[in-house]
This record gives sequence, structure tokens and C-alpha cells, in this order.
Amino acid sequence: MNPKMQKGIVFFTTLILLGIAILICSSISIMVVRDTYGVKRVKYGMQAYFLAEAGIEEGLKEINSDFNWVPTGYPKALGSGNYSVTISTYPTDLSRKLLVSTGTVQGVSRSISLQVLYTGPQAFNYPALGGGKLTIAGGSVVSDTIPISVHSNNPGSGAVEVGSVWPWSSGRVEGNASACGTVVVRSNGTVTGTVTSGAPAVDLPPFDDNFFQYYYNLANADGKAYSGNRTFTSDPCAGTTNKVVYVNGQVRLNGTWTMTGCVVATGKIIINKWASGHITQHQYGNLPAFMSKNSDVEIYDPTDAEGMIYANGYIFIDSIFGTYGPTIIYGALYGKSWVNIKNATQLHYRRPNPPGLPAGTIAVKVLSWSGG
Repeated sequence: MNPKMQKGIVFFTTLILLGIAILICSSISIMVVRDTYGVKRVKYGMQAYFLAEAGIEEGLKEINSDFNWVPTGYPKALGSGNYSVTISTYPTDLSRKLLVSTGTVQGVSRSISLQVLYTGPQAFNYPALGGGKLTIAGGSVVSDTIPISVHSNNPGSGAVEVGSVWPWSSGRVEGNASACGTVVVRSNGTVTGTVTSGAPAVDLPPFDDNFFQYYYNLANADGKAYSGNRTFTSDPCAGTTNKVVYVNGQVRLNGTWTMTGCVVATGKIIINKWASGHITQHQYGNLPAFMSKNSDVEIYDPTDAEGMIYANGYIFIDSIFGTYGPTIIYGALYGKSWVNIKNATQLHYRRPNPPGLPAGTIAVKVLSWSGG
């Protein structure tokens, strides 16, 4: 064979082999790069999942102590990434919520979803609950998220009455109305949900002597535990640490002023009866607004309150000197006797979470856990 031809064949073969080697090296390089990227995504994904776990545990802890908890301050930085937590309520059941926690690291995100069920006292599912008659005449019971329900344990006729025989005293429930007896919705009354007569009884809040002793102790620690009837014309909780006033007797709140805290009495609590004024009460933490251990709560327009209102007797919201209202309450009303919501009263439901109940009374049950 011609030496020149031999050299040409060798050169050509070398080029082919070199090209094959380059292709193999390129393929290996691409595979290595892809594998490296894949390994990093797996690594970042695992880190993101752990961050999502941290967020869901944080959300579960918060909602266990306060079912009304609203996530704020997210996303939060942790390690090489961050996590965020969101909560949504099921539109057909206010006792169920969905927590979603999302962890993110280097643009890689992983999420965990947690469905929980409220397992606290049955009464706290209701914005208004009466051991006796429940009347909504001129007032309204609403919620930022519906459905809600009002209920009366009274077995008699007209156990729940929405609206009034007086044409100007309309009533409205944005949700359901039920009673052990009969629910009456008059021509000027409105119930947007279902009406159920002959319903089972609903347990009232489990407030015993130990529960009220808790509030006495808070007030006593601040020197705000009193014996005998008291009338307050300014904030009785001002300058205190625990923001609780406890009166072994009757309490009257008169005039126009603002307070932050909780008033507890063994006797009646009466707000601006036969007195013109406008009292505004702001909630402190999870404290109730007003509680009467052995008697009634009477509120006269206009009064603004935040938190749960409880009476061992009746709760009565009305006007003395005409309709100055509306009285606006962000919380819930529980009375062992009659609960009477009159005039232009607006009750906006906020689920109670009062301190002082035995450990485990208010909790949540995990229904499902998913994510990855």
C-alpha cells in the first residue's frame, strides 16, 4: 500500500476515534452536570421540606393555643432558606381549618398541608347560646366567615325568636338557628341558613369555681379584687399587669371611656343603665370581656366590646334613652338563662379561647397530613 495512503488512513482513523472520544467526554460532562444539578435539587428539596416541617409545627402549636390564630410575619428566614404558613377555614365547617406550610431553599419549594379539627367545648362553636330563650329583635348575628349557628336549650315554643311583632324591630342571623324547642322567624326576621326546631341540647361553657378562681387570682395579684358592689367611671384595669378586675358583688360601668381588660363579678354587671355614655372595651390577649359568675349581664347602647360575654343568668342588650346604638360586639354571648339581643346590636362571631380552663380543654385534632 502506498505509504501516503497508509498515513491518510491512520490520520482519518485517528480523527474518528478522537471525535468519538470527544462525544463520550461531552456526554459524560453533561451527565455529571445534570447529576450535580439533580443532587443539588434533591438536597435543596430536603432542606425545604424540613423548613416546611418547622413551619407546620409552629402553626400547629399556635392554633392549639388559639384556634383564632392568624399567621403574621411570614416568610420567616431559617438556615439557608425560609418558610411561610397560611391558614384557611373550610366554608362548610368553621371547626375545621387547613394549615399549609411552604419551605423554600435556592428556589426549590416543598409544602406540607395539615387538616385540623377544633375539639374544644361545644358551646364555643356558637356566637350566641342560651340556656333559656334566645331573642334577636332589632339586632344581627354575623360572622366574617360563615356558616355560624345560634341555639337555645329552651324546650318551649319560641325558644329562638328572630324578628319581632313590632315592625321596626327586625332581626337577622347570617347562618343557622336551632333550638330544643321551636324556632320562630317572624316576617321581619331573617335566617340565611337552616332553621331547626327540636334540636339536641348544646352543653354550656364548663365554667366552674376553679375557672373563676383563676380570674380572682389574676385580679388579686394586681390589687384589683374587691368585696362589695362597685361602680366604675373610668378604666378599672388601668395600670395593671394582668388586666382583670374581680368584684365579689355587683358592678356598674357608667359614662364614656375606654378600657382594656376583663371585668368579672359574682353579681350583675350593668353597663350604662339609666346613664348616657359610650363605653369601649378592648380585649387583652384571650381574656373574656365581661363575666358574671352568679347573675346577669345588662348592656345598654351604645357599647363596644371585644371578647366573650358570659352570664350565669341572662344577657340583655337594649336601650334606655332611645336607640343610641349600635352596640357592637366582637366575640360570643353565653347565658344560662335568656339571651336577648335587641335594637341595632351587631354581634360579630369570634371563637372564645378563655384562659383558666383545665389543660387540654381547648385543643385541635389532626385529621390529615400530606406533603413532600
